[in-house]
Amino acid sequence: GILAYVAARHTSAFALRAVEVRGAPPALEREVRAALAPLHGQSLLSLDSQEIERRLGELAAVQTATYDRSFPHTLRISVSAERPAAILRSGARAWLISARAKVLAPLSRPLPKLPRIWIGPASAPRVGFVPGDASLTRAAALVARASRAEPALARRIATVRWEDSRLTFVLRSGIELRLGSSA
Repeated sequence: GILAYVAARHTSAFALRAVEVRGAPPALEREVRAALAPLHGQSLLSLDSQEIERRLGELAAVQTATYDRSFPHTLRISVSAERPAAILRSGARAWLISARAKVLAPLSRPLPKLPRIWIGPASAPRVGFVPGDASLTRAAALVARASRAEPALARRIATVRWEDSRLTFVLRSGIELRLGSSA
């Protein structure tokens, strides 16, 4: 049995020929397939799980991903996509961020419906990474939570401020909703 397994690892009997992606919008599905394309032809038995996780982890729009080998030739990937929660602003530059404050994409022009979270002018976040500022992460999470709980309110938020452990939503009308301390 062991000899058969070792032989199967090094033959094309279980070579990866298809990647099946579930739970991803079409654009992300294409990105997942492209990220895993270099693995085509490798035996499903010898695929390196760390390599798969690294390749999927490099995709900014992937929140979580799991995979399963479907013999004889398919790798099934289940993806949970990051959802835009706010726009991160630094001077004239802008980035789309998720509820975890993961930078999803740079923006040439901000989307008007999402709240803005301002950061210092020297900051330049990289796509696919979460800036190290805990207050930014907390503010993004709270904006996303407000969007799920009360979508009508979330559409009215223009700016989000997180100062001294206090969250403030500045509405498009100019009214400030001070939500207080998290302590």
